[in-house]
Amino acid sequence: MESMDNYLRKILAAGVGAAELGYEKLGDIIDECVKRGEVTVEKGRALNEELKRKCKDAVSGEGTAPEVDVAKLSAEERARLLEKLLAMQDEEK
Repeated sequence: MESMDNYLRKILAAGVGAAELGYEKLGDIIDECVKRGEVTVEKGRALNEELKRKCKDAVSGEGTAPEVDVAKLSAEERARLLEKLLAMQDEEK
């Protein structure tokens, strides 16, 4: 009977130990998730600010215009580009 009591105590102690270990590990995991979540939120804020700035620049017409390699354009594309540039020049006058 003594061995049965000893066996049950070990099982109970193992269960309590497993619960404590699980609690500690779960706490560590939760802390890590919170830390990663905060980092992700900060990255999201930075990306959001960058997107707002780019949208504002695009709407206001500021920023850099796309580069065009005129040598790679066909004759028809160059003619259309020339028409657009002349129209823009007339609008500025």
